Amino acid sequence: MGIEATTNSESTKAALESLDSQLKRAYTIIRDQIIKNLRSIELRSAAATESIVSEIEKSTAQNDRNQAHAIQLVKKIADATGTSTNASFSWNELKLIDLDDVGEEIQEETMSPRKRSRASPLKSFHFFFLN
Repeated sequence: MGIEATTNSESTKAALESLDSQLKRAYTIIRDQIIKNLRSIELRSAAATESIVSEIEKSTAQNDRNQAHAIQLVKKIADATGTSTNASFSWNELKLIDLDDVGEEIQEETMSPRKRSRASPLKSFHFFFLN
């Protein structure tokens, strides 16, 4: 091997070592940023969950049957889960929520507004969005 080939080989080796070092630093920076972002998401999620639980406990303690409050609570849940509050609900999605049965939902649709206002906040919310 000639002097020129040895110099090129050493130069290539040095360039590759420098590139390897730069890639390791970039990897560390990216990894640390991802971990930081995930921790931030966890904290925001925990805070949102705590707020929702607090609202539910407050409503239960006050026996709150206010439709507007139910809608606000659902909006908080939607914000916490990243769901659009403008999305239309289908019957299948509504069935996933723990209600007594579909017959009761249909019966509520025919209730007078006064009777509906006495229904639970979640059921009032359903009526509001189904009509």
